[in-house]
Amino acid sequence: MGFPVFSRGLSINGTNKFQPGQVGVPVVLGGIVVRTSDIIVGDRDGLVVVLAEEVESAIEASEAREDKEKKTRDLLAAGTSTVELLGVQKLLDSFGMR
Repeated sequence: MGFPVFSRGLSINGTNKFQPGQVGVPVVLGGIVVRTSDIIVGDRDGLVVVLAEEVESAIEASEAREDKEKKTRDLLAAGTSTVELLGVQKLLDSFGMR
């Protein structure tokens, strides 16, 4: 069907049509409880569960991280070295490195 699926393994349990199942109840995925109000975000590196009560702060932290990375890319494009960006010149000097 063309949608991405993430799996750590497979289930050898067969399926059947004789169990009613449940909707709107917490489930445990990889040892983590996921509620219907939580958000799951995934990419090729894996998945993360964002608790419903932490969504706003997670978005703010993500935006701040993206802003910081953009500034870093801009500084690198302008010629700033990673040594300058990371502030490690004194450490390199202490090892006799330039």
